[in-house]
Parts: sequence; C-alpha cells; structure tokens
Amino acid sequence: FMANDRCMEEMRIGIIGSGVVGEATGKLFDYYGNHVVFNDIDETKLSKIKKDGHYVLPDGVMVVKQSDVIFVCVNTPTNEDGVQDLSQIHSVIDTITNGVNISEEHTVIVFRSTLLPKTNRKIYEMLCKKIKNDDWSYYNNPEFLTAKNALDDLINSDRTVIGGLT
Repeated sequence: FMANDRCMEEMRIGIIGSGVVGEATGKLFDYYGNHVVFNDIDETKLSKIKKDGHYVLPDGVMVVKQSDVIFVCVNTPTNEDGVQDLSQIHSVIDTITNGVNISEEHTVIVFRSTLLPKTNRKIYEMLCKKIKNDDWSYYNNPEFLTAKNALDDLINSDRTVIGGLT
C-alpha cells in the first residue's frame, strides 16, 4: 500500500484471525480503499468488527477463495522455555489450502503471525503438500505491534519486513 492518500487499485484482502494484529492490518488496508473481509473463529471479535462497519465472513474457505491476498494473523504464543505454540497455525492450514484449491485466481498468502526461525519453511512445506495448483505465493510479514496501540503502531511503523519462499 502507499503511505499517502493517492488512489490505488482496490485489492481483495482476507484477514484470517481478527485479533489485535488482524484487526489493525485489515483496518489499515480498508482505510486505503481495499475490499477487506475479516474471518475468525471467535464470533465476538467478528461481531465487534462488523459493528464497526467492516465486512466479516465466518466461512474461512470462502474468504480465501474470494481474496487476492490472505493475511494470516492467528496467535502464536511462546512459552517461557521458548517453545512456540503453533496450534492456531495448524488449525487454519486446511482452511487456507481448501480456499486456494477452489480459487480461480492467483492467491498471495502472507503469514503475519510472529514465527520463530525455520517455522516459515515448515508452514510452506505443509501448504505445498496440500495445495493442488501452482497459482499461489507465500510470504511472511512479521508484525512489530503493541496490543494497546496496534493500529497506531502499524500506521507509524519504523520498519516493514517481508520475506518469501519458493
């Protein structure tokens, strides 16, 4: 996106995981004129986002199918021993792959969840095993947001990191 108010072509952006990171990411893309659809397993989060005037769709597969770019923003906590809980990542893999498999357009998959080194490769390999077509791309865009000021942190970010795998 552009960091100014110039018009840009509207993209269809799906947000899988509408917590602090997903909500801030989606709201910023919506502000810049993109069509953003939020998805989450927590109906309370979706109700709040819908009440704020944003689009929500409880069917994650349809969100993926109908989007040019999917931002995966699910929680990936790390315990005090440094072990990361990837259960929420694993819980959305089938949703993502099923949506990409029925999509008729190129789909860009962006993991915005915080991931430890080498985790992106494992996720990419999981997706490769389940996605039946070659019309998709994988990227990681780690976030540097605080829960209290996520949208402001995103708007005034001092860095953006994007990496991809092939």
